[in-house]
Amino acid sequence: MPLQAVLFDLDDTLADHQYSVRVGLTALANHYPCLDEPSFEDLHETHAHYLETFHDRVIRGEVSWDEARILRFQAIFGHYGQPISLEEAAQVAGLFRHTYLESERAIPGVIPFLQHLRARSLKIGIITNSTIGEQTPKLRRCGLDSLIDLMVTAEETHISKPDPAIFHHTLQRMGYSPNEVIMIGDNWWT
Repeated sequence: MPLQAVLFDLDDTLADHQYSVRVGLTALANHYPCLDEPSFEDLHETHAHYLETFHDRVIRGEVSWDEARILRFQAIFGHYGQPISLEEAAQVAGLFRHTYLESERAIPGVIPFLQHLRARSLKIGIITNSTIGEQTPKLRRCGLDSLIDLMVTAEETHISKPDPAIFHHTLQRMGYSPNEVIMIGDNWWT
């Protein structure tokens, strides 16, 4: 059967998450001296570790997205020997989030690529382990919203990638069989 649709992950596949993280971490390092002392790569790796740790807790329903952000930055400061309160961590998280959101963009070349797919009458979908509330505004800020036919989230399905059930759910909603669709992402596990 011919290809009918292309499914994508959103973060680091269509939206340039790493760029926004780097902009956010740069703002924090400029504002908080203890974060400017390690190398930027060390700070980036530490942030990635705690981002993944607390993202997993969000997916399991243990904490909210906002709580995870606060706990992530509290853990990062603790990692660098500067324990901070939850209130202070909330301020840090607020600065990071503001800077991150302001810098969101599509990965260079993605918009023309999606336009090319649409010109070939292919449907375009997203499967994300994030939430509708996080990802819908991101699509708008990145200029991708008008190019996407369907977005399926772990939040709405209560299923996370790489569980095959979220892919089967998406295919069912789109009305296609697995041999009519390809999936493109940046990570084998999610």
